[in-house]
Amino acid sequence: MKKYCIEYRHNGRVGMVEYHADDWEDAERRLRSLKGNGEVTGEIVFESPVNTVTAFPIQIYLWFKRLFQ
Repeated sequence: MKKYCIEYRHNGRVGMVEYHADDWEDAERRLRSLKGNGEVTGEIVFESPVNTVTAFPIQIYLWFKRLFQ
């Protein structure tokens, strides 16, 4: 599965959620399912550190995307 970014707005701020799907269309179908029957099921209390070498280009892309909206 590939990773996709879902962007949303809440209280005047933009948030992002990482989502796994087979392709773009599958990601959109999963988002519709999330809207229809998603629920909060728990709190994440630990995540392993992010590899900054691979995450940095993604952050730059998202920053430019927001800058030119």
